[in-house]
Amino acid sequence: MSRASTIEFAIISGLNCSDNGADFYFDTDQPNRIIAEYFSGNSPVTKARLAEAFKAKVWGDYQEDAYKFGILYYMHEFFMSAEPTTTTIDRLDFDLVETDIFMDYPWGWKTFNELAKSINNKIKPTRQYYRIQGFPLPMQVLFYECCSYVDDKIVIKVSSHIPRIINWVTKNDHPRFDYFMKQSLKMQIIRLSSEILNQ
Repeated sequence: MSRASTIEFAIISGLNCSDNGADFYFDTDQPNRIIAEYFSGNSPVTKARLAEAFKAKVWGDYQEDAYKFGILYYMHEFFMSAEPTTTTIDRLDFDLVETDIFMDYPWGWKTFNELAKSINNKIKPTRQYYRIQGFPLPMQVLFYECCSYVDDKIVIKVSSHIPRIINWVTKNDHPRFDYFMKQSLKMQIIRLSSEILNQ
């Protein structure tokens, strides 16, 4: 992974993309309170189990834990997108939230690595969709930023700030693949026609 690509990811996402993740070390011989209290048994905490616990409000009246569950749920539902039933949440993530230093952690580095691993050798021309892990929204925004034409039925640019991710507002949350293909073909025809006329 190049330094330039992580800088671009940081500019778009606004996340900390420094590579000092190894500086965050916790004694894993000691139990994590959140895991011990809310996730009984020895089975790993999957994304699905975390979502169930969050939706059930397992913390009861304990508002401090509600806050911690909210952070974990938000990070894994939005930033660390992955298949819910098989994806295990790292013990480190629970330790970061439990000790209140999660804001200092380089989440951008982690999500960028997950995104890079996910798309490596996966994108094949025969497929019509891909399950991308990590934080794919910045890649989508990069596409919008670099594309000469973006259909305003899908997304519109509302500002020009950093992080770039806040500059775009989606109009259609679930555009279909065939719609993208038609729009792409339409733009290629317009471009070719323009080139022919200008010869």
